[in-house]
Amino acid sequence: MTATLTAAREPDAAPRRRSPEEGWSVVVLVAVLGMVLATAIDEPAWVNGDGTLTDNLVWCALAGALVGFAGPKLGWGRWTTHGIGALFAGLLLPIIAGWSVAPGASAPDAFRATADGAVEAYLDLTVRGLQFTTQEVHYVLVLSGLVWATMQFGSYAVFGHRRPLSAVIVVGLVLMVNMALTKRDQLAWLVLFAAVSLFLLVQMHAVGERATWARRRIGDPGSISLLYLRGGTVFIVGAMAVSLILTQRAASSPLAGAWTGLRGQLLQVGEQVGRLFPTGGDVRGGGGVVFGESARISALWFSDNGVAFTATVPPEAATAPRST
Repeated sequence: MTATLTAAREPDAAPRRRSPEEGWSVVVLVAVLGMVLATAIDEPAWVNGDGTLTDNLVWCALAGALVGFAGPKLGWGRWTTHGIGALFAGLLLPIIAGWSVAPGASAPDAFRATADGAVEAYLDLTVRGLQFTTQEVHYVLVLSGLVWATMQFGSYAVFGHRRPLSAVIVVGLVLMVNMALTKRDQLAWLVLFAAVSLFLLVQMHAVGERATWARRRIGDPGSISLLYLRGGTVFIVGAMAVSLILTQRAASSPLAGAWTGLRGQLLQVGEQVGRLFPTGGDVRGGGGVVFGESARISALWFSDNGVAFTATVPPEAATAPRST
């Protein structure tokens, strides 16, 4: 009698996942959010009206989003991810800022240019007691850090905490502050941001529902995800179309008189803190006239049809002098 032994075949190993669990579409949407934010901040040319100085903001946004994405995928915790991101930002941002004022410089020379410019700006405003500083690189460094940190937080909120709404709120707040400070028409960036944010929220909701269906073994997770995406797309298109129509047709000024009488106080406050900020960006209300011991000359010229000042003269001087 011949015994036949059949070796038990081991089950095939699960295929290694080559794409993030959220899908590459979510990665692309987060990257687009960062590019929208960086471009909207770069467009007004905040640093002395020179838009070339902030062209690097897009790369800062993408780098911050990359750190926020890579941390959860590598198994890092929240503080580890943000700590490593801050370390990379501290090393790279001074070099990127230095390249904005010294194009073509080597990495050490760019870092040195940023350090020298930041120190000189500090000495101008403190030790030397100057009203203004002619340095520019420290402004670029601050804007680059703002964009990097915002996108790092937003990206980690999406991929680490699975809370896309937190990312949308934070990025939206920075975008709205930028729009409130400049007189440039940035409605297109706001519309694009709203559309991308809605698609991100719908996509992440579909990811959550797909995971729930797969865990409970209910039906086909892929089909329910597709239904969410289709319905969400229809809703987004309809909502954006209605909002654009209302933007063009509706007109209301509920807060028109809210700032009446505050212009003088705001100008005084702006005069005190204005030396800490760059001139440029076509600032809202930039046509205001402020009389003082010193004035900062900007590279931009503002025209305003409003009243610059009102002069009160005694009655005997009301008649203009006659030429002889």
